[in-house]
Amino acid sequence: MRWKTNVRPAADLCRSLLVVAWLAAFADPVLAQPQGCPVQGDATQALALELNPYKNRDDAPPVSKINAAATLPAVLAPGNDLGRWSRDDGATFEGTAVGVKAGGIESVNCHAKDPPHRDTHIELALGTGAAPRQRVIVEVTPRWREKMAVIADWSTAALKKRLLGKRVRITGWLFDDLEHKAEAENTHPGGKKNWRASVWEIHPITGITVLSRAAASVTPAAPLSAARASNHHKRSKRKCSRSKGHVCRQTSHARTGTNV
Repeated sequence: MRWKTNVRPAADLCRSLLVVAWLAAFADPVLAQPQGCPVQGDATQALALELNPYKNRDDAPPVSKINAAATLPAVLAPGNDLGRWSRDDGATFEGTAVGVKAGGIESVNCHAKDPPHRDTHIELALGTGAAPRQRVIVEVTPRWREKMAVIADWSTAALKKRLLGKRVRITGWLFDDLEHKAEAENTHPGGKKNWRASVWEIHPITGITVLSRAAASVTPAAPLSAARASNHHKRSKRKCSRSKGHVCRQTSHARTGTNV
């Protein structure tokens, strides 16, 4: 099912979060645990035991937790970014989906081999010609695939067909996948095996919108410098914590799109 929207991003985001909140409240708990795999997966190493529960979150970030400073250009900003963002925040990235594929066989999913029980890796970039080191990873998890099945097909094959080469808006939890520190340009600059820009991801994804052609024609902003990104993040945090219940809103032009 597809919903047509013609509203500002903040209103569109609120609508998406209401839907996922409803799903979280009424979804069958068995579906939220593919193959009975616990949130820590079948991890045995300390780092994976720490990270896997964050990857397997089955709630959506509330609007008040969306960090307006955590944009795709800001995450792409060069420099060591391990402390740039927080796992306690959500984010919305807008960019071009330049890659969509099944994730690896990992402890987070109890080493499941079938695609429905593996993550979907989506590579976001500012344009179609971006090199791997200029891409950010966002991921659909098996839990969210099954949670969303009542309204949309989030299988890897369906997402590849709908998203590849399109301008998209992705919402979910910020997450630093520290297992890839030595493969990310920001934390291992110039590394021969680098295949991504940053350890920071949106993982899990809780909302996907394919933007209209009008939105896709907008020229993306150039990446911020590391210092500007850090300062912008700090200013945003002060602004957004003025009062209880204050909602951070990202200033942007109105865009239209289709939720998938």
